[in-house]
Amino acid sequence: MTLDLATCKERRSGRVYDPPDPENYFEMLAWPEYQKHLNWLMKAKKEEGSQWSSLKVLDGTADVVENAKIIASDLMKVAISTKRQKTKMNREGDAEVEEDS
Repeated sequence: MTLDLATCKERRSGRVYDPPDPENYFEMLAWPEYQKHLNWLMKAKKEEGSQWSSLKVLDGTADVVENAKIIASDLMKVAISTKRQKTKMNREGDAEVEEDS
């Protein structure tokens, strides 16, 4: 999920941490680490054959319901694909058993 600096800072400032963040924690550590990891992931996503190539990147400023719909739709696609693969494997296994008989 991507998020711009202003939105991220605003959301984080609305949270209460125990223990509280040290002074300048967001600016000095949290935001730079987010950028570092996001940049790494986006680069890895572009690499041919990467395990990250099919990763969906959502807009963290978008409506939560819209992001949830995207996630639910993708999960359904994976579930349907998995079910089809299992059905195909079962049919192939049944055919092998018939051939061996």
